[in-house]
Amino acid sequence: MINRKLLLLAAALPVCLTFLPAIALAAGAPANDAEQISSYIQNSVAADAEKETGVKTGQALEIILRENLTTPVRWYYKVSDEEAIRLLHEYYESDPNPEEMDGVGGTHYYYFIAETPGEYEIRFQDNSIGDGYLPGNDWELVYKLTVTD
Repeated sequence: MINRKLLLLAAALPVCLTFLPAIALAAGAPANDAEQISSYIQNSVAADAEKETGVKTGQALEIILRENLTTPVRWYYKVSDEEAIRLLHEYYESDPNPEEMDGVGGTHYYYFIAETPGEYEIRFQDNSIGDGYLPGNDWELVYKLTVTD
C-alpha cells in the first residue's frame, strides 16, 4: 500500500509544478516567491554536460539526471561558487510502476539560478554502490556555466 501512495505522489509532481504558486501560498510562502520560482522554471535553459552553457544573470538553469532513489544510485552536486549559483528548486519523478516493484528508477530535476556574472561549474557525482562498483569509478558530470549580464 505504501508503494501505491508513493507512486501517486510521484505522478502528481508535474501537476504540482503547474500549480506551484497556489501550493506555495497554501503552505504559507508569499505568492510572489512561488510565482517567481514557477516563472524561472518555465523559462529555464537546459544544461548539457558535454558543452559550456551560457545563461544571463537571474536566469535559471535546468539539469535533468536519471536516478534511482530506491537503491544507492543517487546524484550529489557541488557548485564552485554557491553565492553566484544557487539551487532554486529540485524534485524527483518516479518512473511508472503499475506492478509496484522495488528498484524502479526515475528522473531528478534540478533548477539553479545564476546570481552573478562569471565562469562556474556544477559537479554532479553518482556515489552508487552495487554490482560492479569499484571505489574511484564513480560517475561524474561537470556542467560549465558562463553567466553574463
